[in-house]
Amino acid sequence: LAIALLPEDIDSALAQRFERNLEAMDTLITDALRFAQGTRETAEPVALFAYVSQVLETFDQPIELCSTIDDDLVVNLAPNAFSRVLANLVGNGIKYASTVRVTLSDTEIVVLDDGPGIPEAERGIVFQPLDPFNPFAPTAVDRDYKNGDDLVLVERLLPNGHDLQVLHVMRRDERQQIRSRVSSTAAKWHGYLRNSEFELIVANHYDQNFVGLSVRQPVGPAVIRTDLAWREGLVSGDRWRLLGIVNADVAFPIRERMAYVFAEYFHNDFGMQHLPTAGEALPRQLQTALLRGEVFNLMRDYLALGASYQWHPLVTQSLSVINNLSDGSALLQGQVSVDAAQNQQLQFGYIGGYADVGDEFAPLPAAISPQGEILTQGGSDRYYLRWAWYF
Repeated sequence: LAIALLPEDIDSALAQRFERNLEAMDTLITDALRFAQGTRETAEPVALFAYVSQVLETFDQPIELCSTIDDDLVVNLAPNAFSRVLANLVGNGIKYASTVRVTLSDTEIVVLDDGPGIPEAERGIVFQPLDPFNPFAPTAVDRDYKNGDDLVLVERLLPNGHDLQVLHVMRRDERQQIRSRVSSTAAKWHGYLRNSEFELIVANHYDQNFVGLSVRQPVGPAVIRTDLAWREGLVSGDRWRLLGIVNADVAFPIRERMAYVFAEYFHNDFGMQHLPTAGEALPRQLQTALLRGEVFNLMRDYLALGASYQWHPLVTQSLSVINNLSDGSALLQGQVSVDAAQNQQLQFGYIGGYADVGDEFAPLPAAISPQGEILTQGGSDRYYLRWAWYF
């Protein structure tokens, strides 16, 4: 009826789009009623290439489709659910990227775009060696925003989907004057090589040279990521030091809900082989990196393990542990996150250390009082409740 009421001289393409939108709305209502009745859509034989082409034709702009399958290949799938997933992925690509490509093969359907992707803070990365300017602490709870510096950022998107960034951070010295010796300049090349993603970074940070390399490679259902950062020492002639991670993560369904697990190894070349005794000063290189907020650990080698599970579309529980491979101490963090509303999120959790006296995650000796008492810091249990309201 709605189509019949359209003016006779309406553009045919607009009429077809209107008809497709009505069909999509009708399908969505049917699926919602089916869900309310406790049933689900039945899988049926579908010509895959033709059906994917039909979904892509619903978009206003042409979407590149690459295929290595036979045009008459038939697969069993729930067509309405499949089309919604594919349309959602392609639609997000159109919204946040400049190019979108869909590839069909015998084993998978890939939607690839050149958008910014998931923010670093949400990728399951515990340690961030490639961010010397302002990285998050491994146990940071509030990761929505960072305390920023005055900076200039220039970005350039290349025709092949790669992008270049040049960043300059301006800082003031002890006399509150802007000086190059306390400022930072960095350039980053982000690109793709076959099914891998890479970043190459060169920088000068507080008059120290910095070179970084990141490679992300899918391996089956998992993604392997390697971040390596080489930093020059504080004084001319000091040796270069390596900070790096190897991270593997994978997401999979359990009882129709998504689960996610990761493992990460971190090496900190600024770290110590043994913890200092009471009143003993930290090495200058490590002390400076800690004061600047560039590293957050005292020793060299760590293993982080974590998992999360979506109990409900609005409720997610996560658990992670950071283990010091030198002394065996560990830091445990658990959290439950509830999306209380479209623009509100509630988080409550626990952070605690499991360690023997003298280990890194136990209370550490910080100073000696005039009465001869050893004063400590850290090592206590912490509970937190965080409510975020976005407006």
